[in-house]
Amino acid sequence: MRLKEIVLEYTFLSAYVGKLGRLDGEFPHRRDRVRLHVQDDVFVDVYWKDVELGKGPSISVFVLGEEMMKFDCFGKDRGHFHIAFFTPGASNVSRMYMPEPTIEDQIERAVFEIRKNINYYLQRNSKRRIRKCVIDAKKLSAVCEKAKSKMYEFIETVDN
Repeated sequence: MRLKEIVLEYTFLSAYVGKLGRLDGEFPHRRDRVRLHVQDDVFVDVYWKDVELGKGPSISVFVLGEEMMKFDCFGKDRGHFHIAFFTPGASNVSRMYMPEPTIEDQIERAVFEIRKNINYYLQRNSKRRIRKCVIDAKKLSAVCEKAKSKMYEFIETVDN
């Protein structure tokens, strides 16, 4: 890696929009987590989340140990997502809200975004190694189906 690339990665390391974590991180608000393997260095976590803003099923995508996408399906006016975008400076805006009114519709939106737009989002990451990651679309699609089923199961079974 050239010095210029090292400096750029270091400079923008914390320039993410959203509060995203690492694969080995602790997430106290994520209950009943299930980790699904897509391929080497790519995982999807599905879990139930209960925080001040809302509660419901959530899904995260980790690439090379970094959380790249997180969708919190909390229902009308509360469902939102976080993406690890590159930003040229710090931002106090950490979420993008989903227009879908129901938790079920938000689950469908989350799975759609992961299946269809993950490469777009990865290309906007500040880390070159993440931008270069190639994700097997068939494997990702199969994992998304399992994740979606688990999210619907959470709606029915988690003690609210």
